[in-house]
Amino acid sequence: MDTTRLRVFREVVRQGSFTGAATALHVSQPAVSQHIAKLEQELGCPLLERTSRRVRTTPAGEVFLRHVETLLTRIDDARRELAALTRSDAGQLRLTVFPSAAASFVPAVVGAFREAFPKVRVSLSEADPPVALPRLLAGDTDLAVVYDYPIVGGTRDPRTADTVIMKDRMAVAVPRDDALAHPRLIPLDALADRQWIAPGPSMCRDAFDEACRRAGFAPDVVSARGI
Repeated sequence: MDTTRLRVFREVVRQGSFTGAATALHVSQPAVSQHIAKLEQELGCPLLERTSRRVRTTPAGEVFLRHVETLLTRIDDARRELAALTRSDAGQLRLTVFPSAAASFVPAVVGAFREAFPKVRVSLSEADPPVALPRLLAGDTDLAVVYDYPIVGGTRDPRTADTVIMKDRMAVAVPRDDALAHPRLIPLDALADRQWIAPGPSMCRDAFDEACRRAGFAPDVVSARGI
């Protein structure tokens, strides 16, 4: 059912005449008559009684008018809400980030976003990529801040669009008096005989193990901590 016909019907009732509705809607009187005729044909009953002085609703028209008023009000409300969302000055942003991002740069970014769009409600949850990306694809979050390791490989799902916001190097911690404490870059194979505190099962651990494998050794991990 064409909402234009609903608006024409409502205006005819408000104005009490086809001519008055045509003037208010800036259309021709025959166009108004055609809309009403088509609407009555679709519904299978007369909605208006034409008299020499004024147009008035039939009993069926009275019932239909109540529904038309409700429907058009809801449509107008929906349009206003969608317009507000399009202007990005209302609504909600659901954000999923990995824990170390949530503890470092994300708070400043969220703060700046809330200053720019104070009416947008931001909700934040923490998850690593294996959890965050399925959430994104399922529509449970709007934006995911994730990480990956080129050394591990993997293919990005074509249903997502991604932007690189930063690149970071992995670092190794050694005692202050260690011979390798001062060089800025340490060859990984120089640490082949060391004992390691390494990440627990995670993408970070997968990348670490693969890097060691390519350097020609298996790391002696004496403590594995979850991240």
